[in-house]
Amino acid sequence: GDLRPRVDLWSRQDFGLERRISFPPWLGTPLEARFSSDGQWLIVADASGEIHLWNASTGGEHASFDADARAFVTLGEGRRIAVSDEQGGLAIWRIQDRTIDARLGPRTGRAASLLAASQDGLRLAVLDGQGTGEIVTWELESQRIVGRVGLANAGAVDVVFSHDGEALLVTTDEAGLQRGEVALAGDLTSWGGELGRRCRGALEMSPDGSMIACAAERGALILSAEDGTLVRVVGDIDDVGPLDGLVFSPDGSALIAIGGGQLFEWSIDA
Repeated sequence: GDLRPRVDLWSRQDFGLERRISFPPWLGTPLEARFSSDGQWLIVADASGEIHLWNASTGGEHASFDADARAFVTLGEGRRIAVSDEQGGLAIWRIQDRTIDARLGPRTGRAASLLAASQDGLRLAVLDGQGTGEIVTWELESQRIVGRVGLANAGAVDVVFSHDGEALLVTTDEAGLQRGEVALAGDLTSWGGELGRRCRGALEMSPDGSMIACAAERGALILSAEDGTLVRVVGDIDDVGPLDGLVFSPDGSALIAIGGGQLFEWSIDA
């Protein structure tokens, strides 16, 4: 987002620019871009709250709808997205026909600052707009709250589910990496020891649930999801600083990230 707001699609094979999608400035800067879970769609939210859809393979079939969106996350089966709106409402939208499948609870008046979905798409974690309250976990099939974990006045930066969807891992700006069981009420507790305390930014779980990547003051740490031991340090480079946009390749063999205005890919070898 700048004077020429756009979304760029890059090839992992040669890091060549495959496609550029330009946004007229009056539509609002694109805030977040994700592929649907099945890889069929590119989904982009802009600053006006509009959700845009493109066929990920061709760049065609553009469609959009006004969801008043402030955050969104794709769900496991690839056909739905969860959206938090400006008034603190939560809605599940169907991608194909751009209609609402479900609304979760009443509007709270505070837009969620973070959303995370379990890897099977059956649970949704929601951090309220204050950022220092609690993280609420919804079970989407029954549309009911199944867990609440407190942040003990620490500001949450990012959140992911454990591979089985039974726990939350959260990076905080004061205490680093924290963990909490969905079914147990209470505050988050520190996780990962000294390495976990270095995690202060973006967080990502590998597709098979065996590894967690977290942004540190410089670069990122890749940790074992089982016990927090170190798998690899990546991107600890003077002119890069903290990494953002962390994502594992679909087979978990590489970590892709951005930092210092550059796009990086590292192979992972324990």
